[in-house]
Order: sequence, then structure tokens, then C-alpha cells
Amino acid sequence: MSSVGQMYRVVVPVAELRKRAFIPLQPEWIDRELETQLLLGEDVKLLAEEGDLYFIEAVEQEVFSLERGWEGYRGYIRKDAVCQQVGQGQARGVVLNFNTALYPDKRGLQPLSILSYGSTVSLCGEEDWLSVQLDQGRQGWIRREAVTESERLSAASSGISALSEAKKFLGTRYFWGGRSSPTAEEKPFRGVDCSGLVHLSYKAIGVNIPRNAHDQFLKAAQIPFGELEPGDLIFSSEKGIEGRIDHVMMAAGQGQLIEAVMSQGIVRLIRWEEKWAGHSPDMKQSCQRIGGSAVYAATFRPFTKRLSTN
Repeated sequence: MSSVGQMYRVVVPVAELRKRAFIPLQPEWIDRELETQLLLGEDVKLLAEEGDLYFIEAVEQEVFSLERGWEGYRGYIRKDAVCQQVGQGQARGVVLNFNTALYPDKRGLQPLSILSYGSTVSLCGEEDWLSVQLDQGRQGWIRREAVTESERLSAASSGISALSEAKKFLGTRYFWGGRSSPTAEEKPFRGVDCSGLVHLSYKAIGVNIPRNAHDQFLKAAQIPFGELEPGDLIFSSEKGIEGRIDHVMMAAGQGQLIEAVMSQGIVRLIRWEEKWAGHSPDMKQSCQRIGGSAVYAATFRPFTKRLSTN
């Protein structure tokens, strides 16, 4: 029986959080009803239930609303994707590899599934293996070497480290609402959108930032373009709506950017001049107006907001 207000934990490799209490029969790469993806081990707060779905708050993916201020993303998730939180207080770690196999036992023969980069697991297990809580009370196992302890992530908190993590996604398919690494599995769809790429890259260095591009912009500090360092962010607004941010990119140094771009359907590395048709930034300004959009330089330095290790 569910308990409204209690904390639950994701127990499937990837789960979808949707705007409405409806799960489509046929998934699509551009589905604006999909709010975001949640990964194995993420904590959520149960707010209500409706049929086979829970209405939850994804507490690790912060967004801003005028009604409630800063809070976790709210939406609907399948009931079988979460269970009541167990193992609270245990040390945890984050999967920072693509194609990390999840096995039914420690023989490591036939995998049950492939975990996404960014999944969170407890550091409990035996020798070279860590146990993973799954749906329906099942237990899975992953190799300990695939996981980085959360406390060690903060030691790598630098823009260069965030950029290095983002580059792992080069060539990954663009997926609206996505924040997961690709696999050969057909369902659920996996990939990243622009802010999902940035969110996962910062999570990998132990820094929790808001989920969406506009909310990331609200919390970042604007800086002159001349002060951009690798791993800092560049935001652009909707055309003609200067105050509404709809895209985020990461500075990659040497005049380059890394971005997950819907029009190209991929995560790519591109030069500034190619991105904006020869326009060069005014290094003394923090905002440029290019092609009807406002473009901003911003940073989360110093990287002080850590992920929870419990």
C-alpha cells in the first residue's frame, strides 16, 4: 500500500516522468508530454496515485514555479518503476560508464539490462560486486569497478571535468526530455536533450543543478564572454522572447561548444562562428543578440552544491 508523502526510489534502469496520467502505446523521439527521465536509484516523493501511476516529485531534478518556488519536477510515473526507499544512510555511488551491465547474479553471464550513465547505487555488496534493488523485490548485481563513490565526485569538481563527461555523449541521439546514455535496447528510448546533457555532466562531478535550461539559467551567474572557461554554460532564448531560455550549451574551449541540438538530432561539438553564422562574441559583454535571440554566458563556479550521498 502506498504512503503519500513518503520517499520512494527508482528501481528500473530508466523511467519516464510524464505531464499527464497517460502512457502512450508508441514512444516518440520528440514527445512534449515527456517531462524528463529518472534513473535507477533516484529518490522521489510520492504525492498521489492514480490507477497504475503515481504522481511524484523528482526531488533530484530541481525546477522553479511561480506557485511553489524551487522544487523537484512533478509528474506521473508507473507504479512498478519505484518502491519505498530502503537503505537510507548507506554510502552511495554513481555509474559513470556507458553500457554497465546489470546481472541477476554474481556469475556475470547473461545481463538483465544495461544501466544508464548517471544511475545511483548503494555501495553494499560482496567483494567485486554491488547489489542493486530492483522492481518486484528482485535483486541485481553490477561490478563494483563501474561505480564511483559519491564522496569522490567532489574531488573532480571543475569545469574541465564537467566538459570531459559531456564529451562522452558526443554522437548520442537527441531525445526530448532525455537524460540517459544510449544502448542497443529498443525501449525505453534513451538519449539526452540540451539540459539533460548538462545536468548529467554536472551530476558526474558531484554538483546538482536545475534540470531545465531556463531554470539552469536562473541559478547560474552571468559573466562576460571573455571569462568563459571550459565547462561553463551558454544560454540562448526563444527568438523574440529575450527572457525565456530554451537552449543551453557548454563551453568547450578554443571557440567551441558542445550541445544536444534538436534540429540536428545529435550531441555535437561545433565552433562558435559556425553555430552563429560568423558572429563573434563581444568579450566584455555577458549578453549578445544574435538572429533574434539573446545569448548569455554564465557559470556555476565555484562548484559548491554537492549531491546527497545518502
